[in-house]
Amino acid sequence: MLSTYNIRMMFIFAAIFWILYYFLWSQIYVRMYSDEDINYLLLKVLCVLTVFGCLTKVSSAKLTLRYLLLVHVVITGIFTAGVTFLYKGPVRSFLSSIALASGVLAHALILNITPRLFAINIRATVVGCCHATGQLGSIISYLLFLFQPLNDDMLVGIELTVTMVLVGLCFIFPDVDGRELPDIIEDMDYFAELTKPLRWVTQKTNSPSIEEVQIRLYSFGSVGRSTSQSLLDETRPGAQPIGYIRLWKVLRNYVRRKLSRRINPE
Repeated sequence: MLSTYNIRMMFIFAAIFWILYYFLWSQIYVRMYSDEDINYLLLKVLCVLTVFGCLTKVSSAKLTLRYLLLVHVVITGIFTAGVTFLYKGPVRSFLSSIALASGVLAHALILNITPRLFAINIRATVVGCCHATGQLGSIISYLLFLFQPLNDDMLVGIELTVTMVLVGLCFIFPDVDGRELPDIIEDMDYFAELTKPLRWVTQKTNSPSIEEVQIRLYSFGSVGRSTSQSLLDETRPGAQPIGYIRLWKVLRNYVRRKLSRRINPE
């Protein structure tokens, strides 16, 4: 699972996302659980959750899952920071309701996205590992709340920083909308002979599905032989590494060109 670069990067990014998200979610959860004035909070959260759920369903026609996740992560992070900054009052209760409702939807989205990033032979292991490592974020959040080693201003800064990191990770995840759970992806070295009979039984055909073709062609730029004659006629770019390594290469080449021009002005 960790021997191939793209698989390793996707697993690490997914685990980091779960840890940071659980940290953010636990902050709002433990603060509202410790408040004495929580009258009608459950009703408020359910009302806001219903409204956000309807808006998410409508927005899903134009936005992909990762962008919907990005929106709810931003809402949860900003309103959690607002709850941390404010004292008790009706405004804080309203912000808490929005943060909790949006956090529930964000949790539902990552539960939908994470399994679709990995092949069937490692899917259960990866999702279970992400869920387990996510508890580390909750533990850290509870310790910060219990012992209060930081003041509220510093904690607000940490929560906003975590939100920004989560937004950055959302851009790394590939789009998984409209796809079956990917059983084989050439570029990520997910191919296994044991997955073929299951795929053939579910699809009643030996040919690749439309979703599988899209994964190979567009998401990861796979190279190599294809099982379909139509794919053989198409020119496909080489596989690109996942993450910010491409940005680092662009910056490095830019700096090298600048330095070479200064050293050799001719």
